[in-house]
Amino acid sequence: MKDQTEHMGRDWRTKAEIAGHYQIGVRTVTKLMRRKILPYGKLRNLVRFDVAACDRAMEFFGNSSRLEGLKRTAPDGRAARHWQTKRQLAGHIRFSERSITTLMRQQVLPFLKLGRIVRFDLAECDRVMESLTIRSVVERRLSSQPNVTDPSSRFLSSGT
Repeated sequence: MKDQTEHMGRDWRTKAEIAGHYQIGVRTVTKLMRRKILPYGKLRNLVRFDVAACDRAMEFFGNSSRLEGLKRTAPDGRAARHWQTKRQLAGHIRFSERSITTLMRQQVLPFLKLGRIVRFDLAECDRVMESLTIRSVVERRLSSQPNVTDPSSRFLSSGT
């Protein structure tokens, strides 16, 4: 009787639901099962995952703060981050996949790696690319001058 009440409160999900929970493919879930990273219960051909146990396993396997971003919604209810594969990121910033790999190796681009799964947060990568952008001399001069159309800028330049 104690065993039955112990299992009553668990949230059991299918392989497809776990894949959706972590925003990874069903095939990736299968690979994580084979590598014994994700705990699961199996009865003949019926496979179920305990979400809490999977979360603990993923926390042990990787950084838990990064794993929160893999879920569809964060704990505080804000929108999920947009995770992309290496090929998707290469298409977005118009680099080759090999260049993305080089930037990963040089630790220029932030990425999440769980086993052989590599994902990039699109917003963070865009911020990095923006910080690496070299502005022209004209842009630098224009940004350093006070805004002429702003009425408050005339007080700054007049010295009164």
